[in-house]
Amino acid sequence: MNITKKELTPAGIIRAALEARSDSLAALLREDARRFIAEVALEVGRRPELHGCSPESIVASAFVAAQLQLGIGPWGIWLVPFKDRCTPVTDYRALISLAVRDGLALDISAGVAHGSDLVDFEEGTNAYLRIRKGEGSGSRADFQYAWALATMRGGVKKFIVLDAEDIQRRRAKSRSGDKGPWATDFDAMARKTAVRELVNLLPRGRAGLVQQAIAAEDAEEPGEVQEVQDPTKGIAGAKAAVQRALEATSQGE
Repeated sequence: MNITKKELTPAGIIRAALEARSDSLAALLREDARRFIAEVALEVGRRPELHGCSPESIVASAFVAAQLQLGIGPWGIWLVPFKDRCTPVTDYRALISLAVRDGLALDISAGVAHGSDLVDFEEGTNAYLRIRKGEGSGSRADFQYAWALATMRGGVKKFIVLDAEDIQRRRAKSRSGDKGPWATDFDAMARKTAVRELVNLLPRGRAGLVQQAIAAEDAEEPGEVQEVQDPTKGIAGAKAAVQRALEATSQGE
């Protein structure tokens, strides 16, 4: 796909780079590949904060979503800027979807409890978890717990509960703990933290989808996890695609 100087916008560059690898995307997404390319370009176009990220990091992050067969945004992969790089951050609902798809559990639910909620749980041989919304004596503004519960085959349930100190400790370890989704969507990130901790207690899935999503999010360089598996899908492949897109401008002028 050739692009003209007029189309040489961040969104146009990303669209062209993804179009240059449309065969790879079609192998992953089949007929949804073109819709996916448009979705990524639209996300980049409407979010100026992504324009300072290297194009190859955005392309590599998009391929994380494609490999996991997830979309961009809610219920999929969020494109989150970190300095000059784009990081693929998995929505907590997508993380649950991956876990169920990969056979870790039949179902997983997650939530948060505030001061206005009554929380009662016990771990051990007689474990149980009960959340009664609105029956607590505290303030709705006070965060108490994040929890995640998995229903296994046979009806067995496994859960984890993290208090405010647990959540803040994990937030402090995040590269973007003071900005991004931690600053704008704290409850969602708390739920996701609980889900991440829970899946560590469950058997590994058939394809390791959750582990792939977490590894891509935690990687120092976007795409480095895929690059180990296939050098055409990692950061090197993304750089090559972006370069081809930029070179095509001279042909499209």
